[in-house]
Amino acid sequence: MTEKIFIQNSRKENLVGILNNRYKYSPVLVFVHGFTGNKDENGLFVQAEEYFSSRNFNTFRYDMAGIGESDGDYRETTLEKQAQDLQLIINTLRNMYVKNNLTILGFSLGATASTLIDSKSVDQYVFWSPAFFTAKDMFPRYSTNEIIDEIHSKGYYEKDGIHIGMPIINDFREYNPELILKIINKPVLLIHGTEDPRIDYRSTIDAQKLFSNAKFIKIDGANHSYKNNDMHRTKLFEETYNWLINEIYNI
Repeated sequence: MTEKIFIQNSRKENLVGILNNRYKYSPVLVFVHGFTGNKDENGLFVQAEEYFSSRNFNTFRYDMAGIGESDGDYRETTLEKQAQDLQLIINTLRNMYVKNNLTILGFSLGATASTLIDSKSVDQYVFWSPAFFTAKDMFPRYSTNEIIDEIHSKGYYEKDGIHIGMPIINDFREYNPELILKIINKPVLLIHGTEDPRIDYRSTIDAQKLFSNAKFIKIDGANHSYKNNDMHRTKLFEETYNWLINEIYNI
């Protein structure tokens, strides 16, 4: 059964998500979208939901505060606020699924925010096209004179219809993967396409070395969202499913 869920955060903002609740004791997948993305993530998360729910997974995908159907002002978003909201979502789902295995599946900058939650509250992580080295891979793109001038004059920079403020751009500069990734001791799967024009897949290879227990899989020819070839998303889902089944059931 698919239903819309409303979860109120500490700032009195309603976070809106879609729960695909088909199997009472099945593993739970929580999808975390990327920078200015949403719970559909250009169809990536919708397709993933269909794939995993058909294979006995419960899934939850949601809009971050200030995005899509959720309340809030994205100009004020930070990685810490995103992580606090995600922790609330995890805690809520843990109360609903007390004994179920639970996986965070973070895409792009959603992977980065996911590393700031309490790792004890999840069983494993899956990161697709993660943006961990934000100071190198993102800050230069969003700190140009043109963008900074627009923020100073209008109070925001507009990207894909979303208003962006300085707090998240400052986070791109300050996030330190060398400190944060090392403290995650849960199993981690990293997947990245070799033709990603936004985040170099070699950054994810570097990130693998910082985790205590991480597997890296590259998808040759795939772009950031795995949408330039139907086979790329098929491989993305299959590799993720096979790894999860092995981790969850020790197959």
